[in-house]
Formats: sequence, C-alpha cells, structure tokens
Amino acid sequence: MPLKPSQLPASQVKATDYGATEQVLSNIRVPDLPYPVSGDCDTQADAWRALMAQFWQQQSNARVNDLISAEGGVFSVRQVNAAYLADRLMDVFLTSSGFHLELVRRLARTRFYLAWQLNETGSAAFSDSLLAAFDGLQYWRGWSPGAGRSARVLADQLGDMTVAITEAFAQQEIVNADDFFRRWSELTRRQKNQTNHLHDRLLATEQGAARQRYADQTARALVSRALHGRRLPAAFNEFIEKYWLPLLIRALRDGGMDGSDFRHGHKLLEWLVWLGDPALSDGQRDRLYQVGEQMTDRLLDVWQCIMDSALSASTLYGIQLAMMERMRESSNGELHSTDACIGAIAADLRWLSLKTPSATEIDATSGRWYEIHQDSAKQRRYFFAFLPDTAEILWTNGAGVKLGFQDFSEFCAHRERGQIKPLQDSVAFSCVLKQILAVLAAAAARQKRERTTAAALAHARAEALRRERQQREEEHQQQLEARKVEVERLQLQAEDQRLDKAKAQEEMAWQERLRTAEKQVFGLKPGHWIMILDPLITEAGVVRMKLAMRLSTRHKMVFVDRFGLNQRELQEQELVEYIAAEQIRVLDSGVNFDDTLSDVVGRIRGGHYSG
Repeated sequence: MPLKPSQLPASQVKATDYGATEQVLSNIRVPDLPYPVSGDCDTQADAWRALMAQFWQQQSNARVNDLISAEGGVFSVRQVNAAYLADRLMDVFLTSSGFHLELVRRLARTRFYLAWQLNETGSAAFSDSLLAAFDGLQYWRGWSPGAGRSARVLADQLGDMTVAITEAFAQQEIVNADDFFRRWSELTRRQKNQTNHLHDRLLATEQGAARQRYADQTARALVSRALHGRRLPAAFNEFIEKYWLPLLIRALRDGGMDGSDFRHGHKLLEWLVWLGDPALSDGQRDRLYQVGEQMTDRLLDVWQCIMDSALSASTLYGIQLAMMERMRESSNGELHSTDACIGAIAADLRWLSLKTPSATEIDATSGRWYEIHQDSAKQRRYFFAFLPDTAEILWTNGAGVKLGFQDFSEFCAHRERGQIKPLQDSVAFSCVLKQILAVLAAAAARQKRERTTAAALAHARAEALRRERQQREEEHQQQLEARKVEVERLQLQAEDQRLDKAKAQEEMAWQERLRTAEKQVFGLKPGHWIMILDPLITEAGVVRMKLAMRLSTRHKMVFVDRFGLNQRELQEQELVEYIAAEQIRVLDSGVNFDDTLSDVVGRIRGGHYSG
C-alpha cells in the first residue's frame, strides 16, 4: 500500500501556548555564557537589535552566543538567555530535521531574528505565521539545490525570507516578516495539495502499467520455458508467437496467475508443444489422435472466452494441416527448432521467480525519504509505493514526480552496502520548541529553588525543633499503637487456645461416641432393630429395619424391613459413624417386640384385631 510523505497540517499551536518562555528568559543560568558579572545591566534594546541585524547581514553561520562573546560587550541576562534559547532551538530542530545541508545553513540563520524577537516580545516571538511556516518545512525534506526546476520554488522562498527579515530589522517591525511567513505557509499548503493530487494520478497509472508489464514479461517467460529445447512445425511456432502469447498476456493481466482463463490457456500451450514435438508424443499414438481431434475446438473456445472475439479459420489453417500431418502413421512433416521463436519472444526467466517481500518489510521501508549515493553524487528520493505485481519500488521526488523504478531486492542490497541510506525521522518545529521549553523551564525552576534555599536558612532551627517535637509525638503514638497491637495479639492468642481446647474436647467426645457405637454395633445380632433418624440417608421411606445377617469376612451387615423386604447393606464402620453422629439409633434387642409385632400383623390379616 503506498504511503504519502509525512505532511503535517498547518500548525495549530499558538504563541500563547509557550508561557514558559518568560520563565526561561528571566530565571535560567547556563554555565560558560557571557552573563553580566554583578547583577543585571540595562543594555538598550536598540543596541541588541542592531547587533542581531549586523549578524544577519553578514549571513553568519556561527551561534549567537559565540558571536556576542567575541564582541566583548556587556549584555543583560534576558539577552544572553534569548541568544541561548534561539541557538538551542535551531540547533536541535535542524539536527533532527533530515534537511539538506544547504537548507539547514539557510534556516539556521533565522536564529538572529529569533534572538531579537525573544528579547523584545518573549513568547510572542513564536507567532502563528512563523510556527505554521516552520512546521510546514517537513514537506521540503526531499529538497536539494541540484534537483532542477522543482528545487527553484524553495530556493526562491529562501531568498524572499532573507529580504523580508532584512526589512524587518531595518523598519524595527515584524510586519514584513510575518507576511512572508504567512505566504510561505500558504505556498507549502498548495504544494502539498498539488503533490497529493499528482501522487494519486501517478499511483493509478503506474499500478496499471505494472500489472501490464508483469503480464507481458511473465507470459513471455512461461512461453519461452515451454518451448525450450523443442522441435515443432513452423505453423506451431508462428501460432504460439503471434496469437497464443498475446492471449496469455491478456489472461494474466485480467485474472492473474490463479485465474481460470490463464490456467486453461497455459494448459493448451503445453498440449500444443506436446502435440507438435514427436519426442514427446510419438510414443502415445492413441492419446495423440485424441488430443489432435479436440485441439481445434479447445483453441477456439479459450480464444473466444479470453479475447471476446472469434478466431478466424485462416488463422488455424496452418496449424490444422500441421496437426493432421503429425497424426499420420508415417509423418514426415518438417520440424524446426524453437530457438528462433524464443529469441523473438525475448523473455527474462527471472520473472518466474519474483520474490514479494513481506508486509512487515514493506511497512518498515515505504513512505520514507532516502539518500541515494551514485558515484560522487547524492540524490534524495521518496519511496512512494511498492508495486506488488512487479516487486518494484516507485520513486518520486518532493514534488510528486516519478523518478523511476527499482527492484526491491536490489534496493535491499544497496541499503546493506550503504549506497542507499534512510533519512532520519523529522520532528515538527513546534514539537521541538515544546520539548526544549519544558526542559529549560524545569531547569530554571530547579535553579530558582536552589537560590531560594539560601533565604530559608534562618528558619532552619525552628523547623528542626518542630520536626523534633513532632518526632517525639510520633514515637509516643507509635508506642501506644504497639501496645494496642500487643494486646490484640494476646487476645487473639487466647481465643485461638480456647478454640483449640474446645476442638480437642469435641474430638474426645466424638471418639467416645465412636467407642460406644462400636460396642453397640458389635453387640448387634440378627433380629435386632435400628431406627434411621436422618431422612437424608433413608431409602424407600423405611425408617425401622431389622438385622437379617452379618457378613463377618466383609464386615458388612444386611438389614430388612418388617416384611423382610427393602434389603439394605451397611459396612460396620459406616454404621458406627451413623450411630455416633446420631443419624441411626439402635433399638432394644427386641425379641418380644418382634413377636408382638408379628402377632399384631397376623390378627390384622385374620380380621380378629379389634383395635
């Protein structure tokens, strides 16, 4: 996917966003700068403006502070800091911009204009027009003075900037400079729009051309590979070169390598070569007759489908005669080498092994500016788009004009050899300004705090006494808290001991119940009754059950209801635990109870029970 150059919109940052400027100009102190020795001094603003105008007229490439140090004069803290801020701002911005060295030199000289305005107006020096113009400079990253006509637009603007700032110094007003920066910002905006428009048109054109180039070269390579080392009738060679090659080109262009039209066309090419070369088909005469009978109809069908027109009978006349000759038992048809046909096709077999880079590789390299080293010359190019059909890079210049193509593999090889170098990522002027002001404001605040420390020494003793008294109170409070924590700990310990004791007593009671239950269970004999107290362990609603038998070897007891039904088996240990948990109760041995119960049941059945 093509990417357009990083083009920031016109700066929306206002001069009022830089309120920290005054704090930096007034408070910061930087080592080795020519500050006044004893306090501040009253240097006239006109003298400072005249000195900056002099440096500007000289078009000096030196830093402001280096020049004023060489002057030997005395300057105010604000003026020295204005020079320092202008120097640092332009140095950092241009170092991280990736601009051409000539553009860096021309822009760096605006430090004299900024030093003048910072001294007089503070943060208002960063006017809206200046910020918009300098933020828009990222559009010109691909500019170089030797780029021809496209380079003259910016060269003219740099010349106009020199005139506008010179007039601002002379008239002691920034109206001309602000008007220039506003016009420059508007020009950059128009240039961006024009470049975007050119990029859109260029991309549509070159993508279509790349697909056509891919189809043409790939089809030629496939036909050349199919004909390599073969001997065919002259009519076959002529038909493949004049008719079937254009058909394959169109099928590749419209549907690609995976399209059904191309697959059918390529398959028929292989059958044509097989049919025409005796070395391939003479050993399979039956199949030769079958393919020969169907070939004409297949060729007509595929041609009609792909080319949207009928193939004339005269076109197929020669190849039909050649096919009939090939199908004769004693064929003496003249055969010709395919070398001449391959030479006419002029194929490059490398198109059959194109390697498309991964999306990660493309994302990491596209949409960036590069500096191309050729012999002793350098050229800046923009990686505008990757054309996947041909695995090529589409290079453009800063104005959106095509500079050429390059294989992606060749591009990677040149990068490894250092012949192509990416330009560093640029940072907008307003972002650099924010970062620098944040750092310097923090430094100024820290220095101010350090100066304030000396004035606070008189109160140090009182503060120390207050802290000492507070410390004693805190220690007393900590002791109270410690005692409270110890009391709570002892209470918790006593509670834990009580719970442990209660648990131990409960365990002892449980073991005693288990022993009692064991005695009851071991004393149970057939005919003894139990009552189930817990409904959760009741089966079929039977509450009273009688021990029918004991299986000593399996420690199991079998119970039944009073009818001798609803048999239930319980392990001895299981019954012990149920009795101990008061879920089951052992009734009296109850032989009398059993006899009485049997009598009652008998009388009820005989109708003699009177209630």
